[in-house]
Amino acid sequence: MKRLVILLLMVTLCIPFTLGEIDNYNNYSNLEIDVDFSTSIDKSGGEISYILAKLNFYPKSFDKQVVTSQLTTSTPPAVITENEGDIEYLWETESSNYEFGVESTVTTTNQIIEVYDKISYPTPYDSSLAEYTLPSDFIDINDDIETLAEEIIGGEDDLYKAMFKLAAWTEANIAYNLTTITADAVKPSSWVLENKQGVCDELTNLFISLARSRGIPARFISGLVYTNTINDFGAHGWAEVYIDGKWIPVDVTFGTFGWVDPGHVKFRHSVDSGDSSVGYEWIGNNVDINTNEIDISASVVSASGTMLAIVEMEVEALQNNVGPGSYVPIQITVKNPYEYYLPLKLIVTTAPNLEEDNTKSILLEPNEETVVFWQAILSRDTQPGYQYTTVIEIQTMLGQSASAEINYGDAFKIITQEESEDIIDLLSVDEDQDYLQDLDLDCALDQEIYYNTDNATITCSLSGNLNNVEVCFLEDCQIASSTLIWSLNLIDYESQKLLILANKDEQSKAEYIDLYVITEAEIIIRDIEPTSLSFNELTDLSFKIESTEPVYNLETHLENFGTIKLTELDGVAEVDLSVLGKQFYNGNLNFTITYEDQLAKSYTTTQSETIIINDIPWYYKFVIWLQNLF
Repeated sequence: MKRLVILLLMVTLCIPFTLGEIDNYNNYSNLEIDVDFSTSIDKSGGEISYILAKLNFYPKSFDKQVVTSQLTTSTPPAVITENEGDIEYLWETESSNYEFGVESTVTTTNQIIEVYDKISYPTPYDSSLAEYTLPSDFIDINDDIETLAEEIIGGEDDLYKAMFKLAAWTEANIAYNLTTITADAVKPSSWVLENKQGVCDELTNLFISLARSRGIPARFISGLVYTNTINDFGAHGWAEVYIDGKWIPVDVTFGTFGWVDPGHVKFRHSVDSGDSSVGYEWIGNNVDINTNEIDISASVVSASGTMLAIVEMEVEALQNNVGPGSYVPIQITVKNPYEYYLPLKLIVTTAPNLEEDNTKSILLEPNEETVVFWQAILSRDTQPGYQYTTVIEIQTMLGQSASAEINYGDAFKIITQEESEDIIDLLSVDEDQDYLQDLDLDCALDQEIYYNTDNATITCSLSGNLNNVEVCFLEDCQIASSTLIWSLNLIDYESQKLLILANKDEQSKAEYIDLYVITEAEIIIRDIEPTSLSFNELTDLSFKIESTEPVYNLETHLENFGTIKLTELDGVAEVDLSVLGKQFYNGNLNFTITYEDQLAKSYTTTQSETIIINDIPWYYKFVIWLQNLF
């Protein structure tokens, strides 16, 4: 019996990694990189009608990245179709092994995407971005994630800064651990937050979940990255966030929020990190198919151009001529000379011991000057009467550096840790803005999923200090009370995240709720092949079953043949049957289709298509004539 089999495979997107790396081709303007992808399929037993491999995990041209050449390979030769976003390899020949691959040359550009204007947060988005604000399989959202994201952002009203805070929290609080069970089996964001550990795709998942929970569109990026930890490329996952009409890269694993180095090679973007990298489909009799491991290799062909200094930077020891064992406050003054936002990663490359990690990520507004602090801990191992000098050097992620000297010896006063921290506290600026901390705002819809012909009701419960508070949904604003209600006609709505905003003076508090809207599901049968059958000949009959919405418990009954059952369908399923023409001697393919939609509503539809039956015996023609009389 012939069977249709579909198999989806994912590539694990993580490599060994060490924080604080600065030598990943960061200071080059362009890299030319060769990327080779290859894998194979083993087949044993039986016969195949066809084997189809759909590959989407390979380099394509994006912003900051151009594919200059691409060559597809296959053995035995396949019919290769290059679509937008994937490559299909189709074999209809017998073999024990099927090999396929793609060889690409990519030029990447070292560039900071320029955002010139402040984008207010929170802000509504076009419905075309809705899928990037809603939870998905691995990028899930629960109450803990929503609460945490609100606490991290606080009263921040700048979208770029809000994103930056979420990324910085994720990097600082989630341990990168390639030895955990997550290295081979991806865990959802809720698990990562609970266990405070994960690998690169899981750190990225959690960051995206935090962003989406606050209505910030974010998507998952799959590709390769070069790291000097292994002096090679490896599969990697990072994120992109939508700001001011641009997708801004964010790599929480590398600690770069708004920029990635040219060693990042993007293969694709997706709603969820669990999307498959290669899909396989085959039809055959008594066939065993085994898919083999994916082999991806990459190498830098050439590195060209040198990045110019991106900031004005000065390093100063705020206490000098100090005693051994002192805690010395180090101030780094940086100024953004540009008219756009500048995401900056600073790395301490030379220093005595440090009180904290040697990297810091900051975001500079256009033309902004700010200060960053570290504490250097000097050695206690000194000789009486001697004066010592040590150096602290700071580099940006692009290799620009500045340094300062620290003199110390036993003739000088020892600066304690508390004294050093007091100096830093005195000079530090708290940029966190106030928001309505004394107001609790909790909003919900009256259903989880709606048809687009329904009406929805938003109910918000408020408590705390409601004086002079106004609460708005879109342009419909109400004076705060313990309960507020809005009604929505969903005819013009798609699934999206809804924003309810409470305002008081210059303070605000946002509440987001997920709206899921579906249309009534429809199933159609299309692309029936062949259009004619021989009466007594066993022939392959193929067609496609297409759904407009996800459906469940789908049964497609073909009269005089039988029933095809699918547990669920979201999109298109291809069906291949072995039939005799005489089963449809009257020239009709009569389908009866039953299914349920996401709201468990049951449907029954029928569809009839005409098919030509050749070589019909005279007595069957007589039966058909009689049937047509009545």
